[in-house]
Amino acid sequence: MRLTALIKEQEELTKKLKISNDFQRLEMIGAADCAFDDRYIYCVFVVFLYEEFKERLPKRDLRPIEVKTTRVKIDFPYIPGFLSYREKKAYLKTYKKLEILPDVILFDGQGISHPRRFGLACHIGVLLNKPTIGCAKSRLVGEFKMPGKRRGSCSPLIYNGEMVGYVLRTQDNVAPLFVSPGQGIDFATAKEIVLKTATNYRLPEPLRYAHIISKSLRESKPRIGSRR
Repeated sequence: MRLTALIKEQEELTKKLKISNDFQRLEMIGAADCAFDDRYIYCVFVVFLYEEFKERLPKRDLRPIEVKTTRVKIDFPYIPGFLSYREKKAYLKTYKKLEILPDVILFDGQGISHPRRFGLACHIGVLLNKPTIGCAKSRLVGEFKMPGKRRGSCSPLIYNGEMVGYVLRTQDNVAPLFVSPGQGIDFATAKEIVLKTATNYRLPEPLRYAHIISKSLRESKPRIGSRR
């Protein structure tokens, strides 16, 4: 598929985005991440109880109530701005395995902070019809003022004169994250969820957990998803 066709598809799909809260309650928080080798994508979905995340928890292990994994052959090259086309098959296939469906899902990627306002979290959110949040470690687009060094400090991320997310400090004196709505969630709630779930580390704990598992899958043979 030519990139011009994919750009057109992204622009059409943005019309389906709802940048307001589209959920009644938040009991289950999900996160998903992928790791790669030369041939395969190793995808992980985890689901946690949201109530377990308390402000400034003492350091302790939080365990997901469900983990599902999938290995999928790579069939799309890495192209900035089109990450979802490389990963969406893996995410959709893994999500279908879940027995406990999350109310909101965190993704290691962009939401509307994207050249066409349609990053990874937006695309997967539309396909799943689920509220999603983009939680990226680096900026793709936009300008911002560096937030203060204390946990919770933030500044708006501005692209073409519009706010597309927050630059959020999740821990004291660590590099900030780039948080933007994906689908079915507003700016303030996306920021609140990321900060609340980033209990002890830079990344939100569900996303950190998914990242650790996806890397372990890449470095060893795939394992079957499990439920506790």
